[in-house]
Amino acid sequence: MEVPYFDLKAQYASLREDILAALDRVCRTASFVLGEEVAHFEEEFAA
Repeated sequence: MEVPYFDLKAQYASLREDILAALDRVCRTASFVLGEEVAHFEEEFAA
């Protein structure tokens, strides 16, 4: 059985702008722990 590899390069290309925007928001606010982004992530993950 052949299992295809996960194409991280293609996945990153499609999400790059969202990833960079999220990283920028976290770095600008210095809210690495228990900040607004964490709360948003927890809400989305729990849904």
